[in-house]
Amino acid sequence: MALFPTGFNDSMIDSCHAVRQVGNPIVARIHLISAFCLFVTLSIISLFLFTKSDRPKWQWGPNKKRRNRVYRRSAYVMLTCLALLVGYFSLKGGSLQPYIEGTFVEYFGSPEWLALMDKIDIIFWLETVMLFAFGISWLTKGKIFFKDRRVQIY
Repeated sequence: MALFPTGFNDSMIDSCHAVRQVGNPIVARIHLISAFCLFVTLSIISLFLFTKSDRPKWQWGPNKKRRNRVYRRSAYVMLTCLALLVGYFSLKGGSLQPYIEGTFVEYFGSPEWLALMDKIDIIFWLETVMLFAFGISWLTKGKIFFKDRRVQIY
């Protein structure tokens, strides 16, 4: 994503939406695919890598089980937001409209609805939620939350 950033001009801007205007469609496509791969990778890390343990499941303490729930929920939040973004881009680009008919596309694919999503910067907010979800998962993996208690045997 950093090698193919979204374009911007040198003037001050009021909205994050203005930053996303990319003049070159190839750069925009590469940025979009890279962002998708990043968030899928973060979800996979949270869902599969963080939940691993060197102990058998029956030896897990209650905090390990809680941490695993946090990892899974964070991954599900990220995947849900990612699915919403894919749906948004598909409706905005019109690629879903031949496959889905009825009121769903008529309402959510309408220019008014898409303009509202642009106005509230839906891309920014969904990406922010995904990053916060991974941040919570990361901090949990660092045992900031639900740290195992050491039992001293005398």
